Formats: sequence, C-alpha cells, structure tokens
Amino acid sequence: AVQAPGPLDAADYARLELAADGFEQLVRPIELAFERALSDLDPLTGLLNRRAMRVALERERARCRRGGAAASIAIGDIDHFKAINDACGHSAGDRVLQAVAEVFLNGIRPYDSVYRYGGEEFLFCLPATDNATAQAVLDRLRAGLDDVSAQGLAKGGVSASFGVAPIDADASVDEAIERADSALYAAKRAGRNRVVNWRGPVPVAMGAVA
Repeated sequence: AVQAPGPLDAADYARLELAADGFEQLVRPIELAFERALSDLDPLTGLLNRRAMRVALERERARCRRGGAAASIAIGDIDHFKAINDACGHSAGDRVLQAVAEVFLNGIRPYDSVYRYGGEEFLFCLPATDNATAQAVLDRLRAGLDDVSAQGLAKGGVSASFGVAPIDADASVDEAIERADSALYAAKRAGRNRVVNWRGPVPVAMGAVA
C-alpha cells in the first residue's frame, strides 16, 4: 500500500508556494493570449471582429508606407438582407450570415483576411492586390454564394455587393474604409451583386452578374 505523505515542514511549504507562484506567472501570458483570441472573434460567424480588423489594416498600411506593394480593402454587403429577415425570420438570417461567412473564409487566399464588419457587412484585407486581382478574388466569392442559394436558406437566393479601395501611404485607414464604403453604395445603386472600384471621387464598376 502507498503511504500518504506526511505534513510539509515550513521550508518545503515555502518552496511549494514559490513554485506555484512561478507556474502562475508562466501560465498567465498564455491565458491572456487565449482570452484575447476569443475576444477578437465574432460569436455568430466565428470571423475576426472589428478590433482585430483595425490592427491588421494599420499593419498593412504601415507595410505600404515602407515601400511595399499596394494593397486593397473591400467591403461586402449581403443584398436585401432585411428582406431575408422579414420574410424568413432572424434565425434564418443568422444562418445566412453563418453560411456566407463560411464561403468568404474558405474562398479568400491564404494571406487575405475577412472580418465581420457589422450587421450583414464583411470587410476584406487583400495584401499586395491591385484592382484586377481584387476583382478576381471578389468575383470568386460572389460565385461561391450560389452554394448558399442552393441551400434554400433564403427565398430568391443570396448575393452580395462589394466596394473596393486601395490601402496606401497617402490615406489613413479610416479614409480607405470610407472609400470602399462609397464604392459599395455605388454597387448597390448600380443594381447590386457586383464589384465597384473606388477611383477618385467617381467609383468605377468592375463587374456584374445579370
């Protein structure tokens, strides 16, 4: 039979307390890292949220300022999402958001990132990406939404509109977001389910699906 250990003397107890304190100090940064990682996730879609987005965009702009290749920012918005909620209910709307987020996450390139920007809007950071490449990436994502439509989650199918703007050294992150947002609204005014690129004060349509 195994004998139970006897009581610790004062010196052994002090060493045990010291070891426990050291272990807690070692583990605490890991615990904080997990807490931060979880706090950066949108609970509905599992995508990174706006706080993580800001860090990534500022980092990408700093890279551009150091002479790196120009990058693109895009905002995507699910078309007629309010109608989906009104016709099918908010639970169905949540399922559409989750399905769209999965398509976007699986469809971007390994070095791209996508964030839940708010409501039915998603923001994309596309490093080292010019206008033509941004169009190809976003057109592939739009085509991927056909799979969501095929699931029958919303009457009439699911589509999205996108606005694109450059991330460069001459504009702040907030300015780049505003430009992408302006291009997004131009895409909606032009009929939705298309990509519009911001070029100066006049957004330019890059592609559409009939």
